[in-house]
Amino acid sequence: TTVENTPPEIGALTLNNNSPTSQDELECTAANILDVDADSVTVTYAWSVDGVVQSTTGNTFGPPLLVGSTVTCTATPNDGKEDGTASSVSAQVQNSTPTVSSVSLDGGPFYTQDTITATAVFTDQDAEQTLVGDYEWHVIDASANNLDMVLQYGSSNTLDGTQFFDRDDVVYVVVTPHDGVSDGPSLTSVPKTIQNSVPNQVVVEITP
Repeated sequence: TTVENTPPEIGALTLNNNSPTSQDELECTAANILDVDADSVTVTYAWSVDGVVQSTTGNTFGPPLLVGSTVTCTATPNDGKEDGTASSVSAQVQNSTPTVSSVSLDGGPFYTQDTITATAVFTDQDAEQTLVGDYEWHVIDASANNLDMVLQYGSSNTLDGTQFFDRDDVVYVVVTPHDGVSDGPSLTSVPKTIQNSVPNQVVVEITP
């Protein structure tokens, strides 16, 4: 009678993070490894991203990770004679929320004929994404009991004074970042008061 080898088994395969973001490192752990022949068992690891096998062979993978991709760890036990049944575990890479680290209204003082430009600095740990901002321009109207009005909203970071504000009005902007997946928290600039313009183009005549 020839005693046949029994291949080893992995009882449990887990990832250290089931909802990773792009800058996380994934660690794959094989546990409860069983070999009824009491052989010494080694485990090899393979990684794939959206089904494409990667070059990494250890039990850790990344960063960076690609947002929206599915990362799979496959572990195969071997008892020195043959491989056992491979086990796999997967996780989908989650989007990180973008932020506005600063927003300012450039220059000043501002007058009624000026165009105000806002400068915003966006940050996001998901390096492959392009960040944009939505600019919500507010004018507190001095001639209407300081009524706070949103007069322009969209991707434009400028506000034209010839259309939207007068002397003594207060202008500020609220910027919301977007990374193509989700919005981040908004940030508000320091308000600026529109100044009085010095009169010009005075014509003096002596007659006769």
